[in-house]
Amino acid sequence: MENTKVLLADDDKLIHFLFKKMTSTISFYSPLSVFNDGKELLDYLEDKAESDVRYLIFLDINMPVMTGWEFLESIKNKPKFSNLSIVMFSSSIDQEDVNKAFSFDHVFHFESKPINREKLLVIWDKYHATVK
Repeated sequence: MENTKVLLADDDKLIHFLFKKMTSTISFYSPLSVFNDGKELLDYLEDKAESDVRYLIFLDINMPVMTGWEFLESIKNKPKFSNLSIVMFSSSIDQEDVNKAFSFDHVFHFESKPINREKLLVIWDKYHATVK
């Protein structure tokens, strides 16, 4: 989808590096914008989100300042954010986290870390199938 921007919110600089490395080899994932926590991501979306662009967001659960859960709560029921599709990803494999993630309308996929190129390709296909 040419009108999709890919965003990553994670507090781990190694994850930033690995995501940039992996996505640089997959043309539809590039360029990638990275944020250190949910607050940075929310501020970006509040200030710079474009209504004619879809946002594919990779959102970590556990981050300082604003967690992934807090970010999801902050965008819930706000029409301005109807163009967001979110992949929750975490080192957690707790079924409660998975269930909680899918209780939010924007979340279409949950992936446990580590993430790799093959998982990114599967996620892209799933994303493409969910976006009309």
